[in-house]
Amino acid sequence: MQKILKTFILILLVLIPVFVSGEEAENGEQEKLVINWLNGPKKAEIGKLAEIQVPKGYHFAAGDDTRKIMEYYGNQPTDRELGYIAPVTEDWFMLFEFDETGYVKDDDKDSLDADAILKSIDEGNKEANKWRKENGMEPLEVTGWYKEPAYDTITNNVEWYMCSQ
Repeated sequence: MQKILKTFILILLVLIPVFVSGEEAENGEQEKLVINWLNGPKKAEIGKLAEIQVPKGYHFAAGDDTRKIMEYYGNQPTDRELGYIAPVTEDWFMLFEFDETGYVKDDDKDSLDADAILKSIDEGNKEANKWRKENGMEPLEVTGWYKEPAYDTITNNVEWYMCSQ
């Protein structure tokens, strides 16, 4: 009998570089984004699923604050955001999301189609760009993989890192 693994997808997006285009307030000044940062070195919880050690010189935001940050950067929140980590210089950031997708059969774990996954993400991004335009924001372009999707047999997760601008 074939062993079936229940899997959770932890999406790690690496966006390099970060372009900030905050909304303008009525008086023409940029709105101030208020985030409850956890500054390293310190341990942070990624939802109820995992923990991360935030190094010195980095800061972390939990789910609700991550959604505020994503919207500020011009991304439509998905309610899957669990955390955000970046160096305090904000040169880049990593986003943690969670999506319970069901089962991945043992014999399917090594046949992930990176091109099909990227195409699906790009199609979703086209829809998100419509939302960005409606909200007066610049479009975001997916430029490819930093690390292609791979199944981690230790954590039973599919992980990937993608680049955009």
